[in-house]
Amino acid sequence: MRVHPDIFRDESVRRKQNALLKKLNNRLEQKDFRDYIKNGAFEVDRTIAMAGRQQDEKTSSNCGSNSKSDYHQYYVVNMKGDILERFMEWSSVDTVLLSMVDALRTVGLPESKIPFLDEPSWRELGGDKSSGPSYSKFEINKSFNRVSNEGKNLSVFLNTSDFKLAKQQRERRIHAANAARSLKKTYQFEAIDGSRIHWSSENLIKVFNSFERLYNEHRSKFNVDSFYPLRLILTEGKTGFCMYAAEILINPASTPLMWLRTLTQIHQYQIDEVKVKRQQLSLFIETIQKFIPVSLRKGPSCSAQEFYDFVRQLSSEFEENKNLNFFNYKDKTPMWSTTLYVSVEARGSYRRGHVSINGSILVGADATVRNIIFICNRLKDDALRLKEEEDSTIRKCRDKMNSIQSKYNLLYIRRQHRSGVSWSQVLICLERLDQYYFEELIGTSLRIGPSGQFCAFANDGSILVPWNFISE
Repeated sequence: MRVHPDIFRDESVRRKQNALLKKLNNRLEQKDFRDYIKNGAFEVDRTIAMAGRQQDEKTSSNCGSNSKSDYHQYYVVNMKGDILERFMEWSSVDTVLLSMVDALRTVGLPESKIPFLDEPSWRELGGDKSSGPSYSKFEINKSFNRVSNEGKNLSVFLNTSDFKLAKQQRERRIHAANAARSLKKTYQFEAIDGSRIHWSSENLIKVFNSFERLYNEHRSKFNVDSFYPLRLILTEGKTGFCMYAAEILINPASTPLMWLRTLTQIHQYQIDEVKVKRQQLSLFIETIQKFIPVSLRKGPSCSAQEFYDFVRQLSSEFEENKNLNFFNYKDKTPMWSTTLYVSVEARGSYRRGHVSINGSILVGADATVRNIIFICNRLKDDALRLKEEEDSTIRKCRDKMNSIQSKYNLLYIRRQHRSGVSWSQVLICLERLDQYYFEELIGTSLRIGPSGQFCAFANDGSILVPWNFISE
């Protein structure tokens, strides 16, 4: 974005920036770049290099650039807003990437956020700097290779990272938590959830402060004195008030007046109805559990209204059909005695039922009493077995967490929230952490993330580690 033509006013500069982007796009489509992306290593000979040069010269002439084929003059805006002149070299993949890294350093981006690539030795490439590199065979530095596992190397991350950043992140998270508690007390929300948008703590503080100013300026426009038991949810999706979930959904990127419009649409009778529906939901679930030993939960694909309607309908069917053959003939007991965990998903899904990896039985929100009885009776053995395995894995993880926490004097070690990483993957990560000794981990905190995550500092200052990390 710091080289985008739209941020410059001079028309000649805009033409140069346009030419840069077009030429860079064509350069990325050439064979050496494609081989690099595909294989992680490539070979460049003089024939390919000369073909690339001819293509560059053709592209440069088409774009209106007057620079040499191997270099392109362009401009970049640094953090202070100053416009700096730079040159992009096109001869090889290494030189193109080095030119990008040099530009990132020039604009003032922290070293920890720049992919590190050592400057290639001209001696190793078969030439000197004055004559330029020769095009003999060489291996590319894999620090730019997205296919490789370099980003998962915990040893490299710990040895090259600035832990002052983690301390700053931890302090900002504490300030954000204090601001959230103050906001919760001001509006009397039951809870505030800002984890769905993955914003930084610094930006969350600004949002919470804006809510505080909104209350001080427009409190007389609210139709309620207290928003309890509603929860404030910061989301980037649909906004509004959900009576069944007792949630106020607000987009933090919207204007405060748009927040005010949502908050002023809530009246006291709606809050009273939320309390009534919450009590009814508990009664419906208790009624169902009198007939069959299940623990009902709302799945991620099921809306709060769908879950409420499902539980109400199921409870009504049980009450109306007390004498039907839902039980064994002899002793009138359910067909199973151990409590089964049932996750209710969206309508139309899991018509025949399905057992998840954690032992929950997945059913659709349009399932009837007969469907529930049939599905639970058919899948109960697999569900109980997987649930027992899951509980055993969780106990092992807890023991390992306590052991590693004592070993490194960690503040805490947790599974990353809403990441999809399973407890079995967490256990593998913990066992591997116990095999090594990382002195840099002492006194820090850990979060275990999914496979696609690279080692990084989380917003709360903890060290985020992929469960399948590598170590030298």
